[in-house]
Amino acid sequence: MIETSVRVGLFVDRNQQLPQSLASLPRRNGYANRVVDAWNRPLHYHVDSPGRFTLTSLGRDGVVRGTGNDADIIQKYKVVDGKVRREP
Repeated sequence: MIETSVRVGLFVDRNQQLPQSLASLPRRNGYANRVVDAWNRPLHYHVDSPGRFTLTSLGRDGVVRGTGNDADIIQKYKVVDGKVRREP
């Protein structure tokens, strides 16, 4: 998710807006440029409001919710002064 959020930041820097989908992200030389989670499932991307977005992995089982390795991993981000920052 960290690498994907960096690529979202690059998109914002170039386009002054959040991408509509992860398919629009620029590629970084020397990086995997993946938009999948540790289980090779697509990350879910959602624009929550202007300048805010969420990346979600549905965990090992690929189903909403769960516990342990099956738990969803949800990271929220915001754009501050053109830079992507993870929200606490």
